Amino acid sequence: MIENSPLPLSIRWAEPDEYDSAATFITAAIQPDPGYISHGEIQTGLSTDGRSWVLDLAERMRADFSDPGPDRRIVVAFEADSLVCVGVVLKCADERASYVVIEDIAVSPTARSGGIGRRVMTFVEDQARAWGSDWAFMESGIHNDRAHAFFERLSYQPISKVFAKAL
Repeated sequence: MIENSPLPLSIRWAEPDEYDSAATFITAAIQPDPGYISHGEIQTGLSTDGRSWVLDLAERMRADFSDPGPDRRIVVAFEADSLVCVGVVLKCADERASYVVIEDIAVSPTARSGGIGRRVMTFVEDQARAWGSDWAFMESGIHNDRAHAFFERLSYQPISKVFAKAL
């Protein structure tokens, strides 16, 4: 059970037949908030200016989720039969380093501050350790203060700044 919720939470890796609904969920969760946009969204073509989403965001998210690739996993969390959180995790390993990149994590706006995000992050970190990862990285839009505070509560620390220039 999670705080502020009477329903049990089920967290697991998504099955391929759930990818489309996960893409729809994450689009609905992030699209209203351009503060979510960071360099990752520019690099993947989800934002062209770093301030607004592309008009066909839902189509692009569905395309990205339809074939996540061999090293990317989609994590889903359900309360009963309701999808309440989706995340995207990239596994990276070579002879020098082993780490994960938590590319995205979005909790339903109506379910935030109830412990879901924390539990999903714990699931991801436990899985990363099992894979032999030494680090977990994530990035966030520069003005996404609520997310920054959440990450810091989980002991994530800023270690760099990303600078960008439109050409």
